[in-house]
Amino acid sequence: MLNAYDPALPKDSIVAVGNRGQYLVVIPSLELVIVRRGYDMVGGSGFSYVDFASQIVAALKEN
Repeated sequence: MLNAYDPALPKDSIVAVGNRGQYLVVIPSLELVIVRRGYDMVGGSGFSYVDFASQIVAALKEN
């Protein structure tokens, strides 16, 4: 899916969503690939890839 729906990430972000918390976020403009090989329990609070990725992007922009 293209990330056209979340302004927290760059417009060219591409996201692949796997099973139970596995995520791949590719941001070509930043030459960045983020991989999460996590495991979220069914019914748990889950993991926000948007929050995680946006924190990484913010940290990179600070440098």
